[in-house]
Amino acid sequence: MCNNSVETTYRKRAVAKWLTSTHLYNLIALNSEKQKSYYGSLLCSSRLYQEPGKIVSHYCNQRWCLVCARIRTAKFIQEYGPVLAEFSEPYFVTLTEGSKDTKPRNFTELVERLNSYHKTSVKIKRAFRGGKLKGIRKLEVTYSTTKRWYHPHYHYIVDGKEVAEKIVQIWQSVYGKKRAKQCKSEPARAGFEKELGKYITKFTKTVWRNGKKTYLPIPSLNLDTIFRALSGRRTIQPIGIRKVPLEEEMLEDLQAEEFDEIMDYAVYTWNYRLGTWLTDDGEPIVWAKEHIDKRLEALPYTMNELVFAEKMAHKIGYENGYQSMNNNR
Repeated sequence: MCNNSVETTYRKRAVAKWLTSTHLYNLIALNSEKQKSYYGSLLCSSRLYQEPGKIVSHYCNQRWCLVCARIRTAKFIQEYGPVLAEFSEPYFVTLTEGSKDTKPRNFTELVERLNSYHKTSVKIKRAFRGGKLKGIRKLEVTYSTTKRWYHPHYHYIVDGKEVAEKIVQIWQSVYGKKRAKQCKSEPARAGFEKELGKYITKFTKTVWRNGKKTYLPIPSLNLDTIFRALSGRRTIQPIGIRKVPLEEEMLEDLQAEEFDEIMDYAVYTWNYRLGTWLTDDGEPIVWAKEHIDKRLEALPYTMNELVFAEKMAHKIGYENGYQSMNNNR
């Protein structure tokens, strides 16, 4: 076993790995153009390797992977946190538009809306001369299961109230104040950089039923639509600032976990049913099943249904000749 700090980290990572796998099984079954990439993410961090002083793995770095999203958030904070911390008056801006009659409801409409938003973001950038616009732009797309529409929107972190208000004014001049009435600018709260680096879409909707928190999964077809529409698009765009370059060793440290003691086994393999990585003798690196069981209670699936989905996903992968990351080590 590893020390408490590493154990806590890998317990959280195990939950992220399990939740990602759960969503991926249904995404793979769609047989969309992203199927091969989805299957590759199913193999992400499926084996952990012990190296002197640390544990390493292979990562897919895909947008739909919650394991990689955690690493990407940490990387974002390391790269841009020091720069954003120097802002004298950080402001958080949200840009969106549309009503129930104009929100995108399919892939074509979503792509058209994203193209329009990009053009408007270029117009915003050109409206500021002499490097007055400094900050980060983040693109997110969510889906409403009740209203059945997609909700693309931008978040900006900029320096200065006047800059933030001008961005909102330009956006409303393009889409109209009535359609873009939900746009707003407000002083950035503490820890805003973490929120900005978290996700590009939500996999579940949280609701309360009989006093219990329940996670309703966003339909796989809608998630696939979002990921296809975002393909080739930059979701995080620095404007007028430069990130702090990370050395290769520092980047590896974000992906790996250091530990002091010598572990008995060199390789741990992911086991979906138990929700952890096991040695060949069945010893877990951490035990996260109790945390996963709590999430499972809040999902509208049974474990038997998920295990069946797991088998079908792997069957689809092998039938299509997808190569395991683990064989490339």
